[in-house]
Amino acid sequence: MKAWTVIGFAALALGLAMTVECGRQATVPVAASEVAPPSDSEHLPFDRQARADGISPSSTVIPPGVRIPAGTPISIRVQSAIASASAQSGDTFQALLVDPIVVNGQTLAERGASVIGRVMEAKAGHLATPGYLRLALNSIAINGKTSAVQTSSNFLKGTSAAPRKLAAKRSPEGTVNENQVLAEDVTVGPDRRLTFRLTEALPLRD
Repeated sequence: MKAWTVIGFAALALGLAMTVECGRQATVPVAASEVAPPSDSEHLPFDRQARADGISPSSTVIPPGVRIPAGTPISIRVQSAIASASAQSGDTFQALLVDPIVVNGQTLAERGASVIGRVMEAKAGHLATPGYLRLALNSIAINGKTSAVQTSSNFLKGTSAAPRKLAAKRSPEGTVNENQVLAEDVTVGPDRRLTFRLTEALPLRD
């Protein structure tokens, strides 16, 4: 009889233990399942990954309708000398940008960008008349693309040399002119900085 009583108590204790354990398991929260990352088509515009070179993707994006305003200075140095003694109207020349062009804090043309210019007028010096050049710009590399530009011109004139005594030259009237003023030609070399200004706003190409 005692044996059955002991067995009954043991069975009751086991049942109570199982009931408590089940209650504990019911209170444990279910782990949330992992959510699959969104596909490329679901990425928002600001979810773009940074470039490996550390430059933000947005820094290379130029908003549509951006224009370089009229009056913007463009400073250059020619790559080869231009001389009034040999230049001809219509000649073109190559140059490099001295200062970067920056619009709204964004650099659109780096220093050293390619620039193409043209000789509008050229005349060699003759006796008392100095030689001169009139130069303007045709195009410039903006954001890696060549863009035609309209700019102001630069007028450069040679100086007159000091009077010097020449060999006597008899004029048709028989008089002798012993003194002449020899004029000089003008030469623009890579050591000279020239600054032009846009006369029309320049819309950026896509």
